Formats: sequence, C-alpha cells, structure tokens
Amino acid sequence: MSEKIGEFTEGHLLNVAKGVVEKKTGGSKLLDVEAEARIPKFDAKELTIGRVLGRGGFCVVSEVTNITLNDTGKEDAANKKTDDEHFIHNLVQDRGFMASHCIRQGKDCRYAIKKVQE
Repeated sequence: MSEKIGEFTEGHLLNVAKGVVEKKTGGSKLLDVEAEARIPKFDAKELTIGRVLGRGGFCVVSEVTNITLNDTGKEDAANKKTDDEHFIHNLVQDRGFMASHCIRQGKDCRYAIKKVQE
C-alpha cells in the first residue's frame, strides 16, 4: 500500500510532479530529455573509484580507475575494443566503450565522477 501525504498517495504526487516537470522542460534547450537519455549510466557497484581530484562546497570529484560492467553491456565492450586511442573521438561513448577505454594509453584515468559529499 502506498503511503499517504495529506489526502494524496505518494504515487499520485509523484505522477503529478512528473507531469509538471515534463511540461516545464518540454521545450527547454537546457534540459533535453533525449540528450540526457543518451548519457551512459552506471550502478555504483560497477565503478572503481580512485584518488580524489578535487573538493568543492558540496561535491567530491574522484578518478574512475576501472569500470566492471554487470551482465548488460559486456558484449558491446568486447566488440569495440581497439588500440587506437583517437578512435574514442569518433564514437558516442556507450557503457561498453567506456568500460574498455577507462584507462588512457595504459596509465591515465579517462573518466572522473562527481558525487555529493556524504
């Protein structure tokens, strides 16, 4: 059973909020839902976090030293592995590509993650 907030269920309020956000961002050039959907997403368990690169008022930026994909995306990673480091600039970076090219030229981390401080 869904929890009630006032006279409405949590599910109802979430649906109303979703509709409001979609209406407000529908024509936005800043908040492009389709562009956001193309950004690869990872579960925290798939990322190995390395040294801290920087800290701000609310966030910590750390290097990503390894990406170990769960079962989805492993096949893509195997198909896109290449030794050409410049190959990366010609592709949209999907999960598999990012996992197989996480370290640049065998030494430098290519990706970083920004997380809200705990």
